[in-house]
Amino acid sequence: MLAELGEVLADNEQVIHAYKMVRDLHLLTNKRLIAFDKQGVTGEKVDYLSIPINQ
Repeated sequence: MLAELGEVLADNEQVIHAYKMVRDLHLLTNKRLIAFDKQGVTGEKVDYLSIPINQ
């Protein structure tokens, strides 16, 4: 999962909170909310949802 974070996080983006639920992961960063939704039996397919936070 840490390798996936490197591909998704922007420069100067810091994780504030992380919530792991069975196979899914939700991150709250200083710039946005990111949801990782693993699909299928093996969990190889991952859908990402990114919601920007206006500061």
